Amino acid sequence: MGTGTGGRRRRPPRGSAAHSLAEALCGLRQVSHPNVDTFTALSGLSPVRVRLVESGLVAPDRPTLTAYLETCAPNPATRERLRGLWSLSASTRPQPTPPTQVVPPMADEPARRPKPHARPTPTPAWPDPNAVDTVAAFTSAMETIKVGTGLSYADLAQATRANGHPLARSTVHALCTRVKLPTTARGLTCFIEVCGGTPDQVEAWRTTWDRLTRADSARPSPIPPTPTPRRAPWRTSVLWAAAAMTTNVLTAVLVKTGVV
Repeated sequence: MGTGTGGRRRRPPRGSAAHSLAEALCGLRQVSHPNVDTFTALSGLSPVRVRLVESGLVAPDRPTLTAYLETCAPNPATRERLRGLWSLSASTRPQPTPPTQVVPPMADEPARRPKPHARPTPTPAWPDPNAVDTVAAFTSAMETIKVGTGLSYADLAQATRANGHPLARSTVHALCTRVKLPTTARGLTCFIEVCGGTPDQVEAWRTTWDRLTRADSARPSPIPPTPTPRRAPWRTSVLWAAAAMTTNVLTAVLVKTGVV
């Protein structure tokens, strides 16, 4: 499995051992267990891992291959073919970079300490959909679920294609960051499924989405402020002209009477 620019996973080239292995595992699972939920319950694999493996985005490790063979119980010939494809694809994978060796310090050079490895971020628990009562809390919960998968927005978008309801990367990103409810429940359902949600969790989040959607539509629209009436420009000109005329007449009267 290759990795593109920015760490984005790519499908293996058609005809390669990795591509043939992904297709063979997908076909084996569809014949023995067409329902993904049934297969995941029997094999112990997560739904998101099954979809990524069968789409070729993630290379199956030995425990994953063993789970497929034990759950689907293929004939001996198919079993040997799958093991051969797995060994061939494993031999073509990029090998991990060996750890950096610490160079002994010189006599006048202080000892160099190896940099500590970053601790893995613990996977957060799924939020409770019944406790989500605002659109902002809903968006935050979607981001928490996404972080728990350890996948990027692009990886999740590719997983939705394998799930049969493709979502664009921008749609997945908006679902997790934009304080706005998704327009349809189908997109939400597909997102929850590829993140590893169970049917009960899918139904619970659809119920929360429906509750928030109805509450948002029932909220009255804000009344726009009443605009202040503006005086017409010609009226202002007339008033200034009348004031000037009154001032001239009053000045003339005062001059004539000798007051000024």
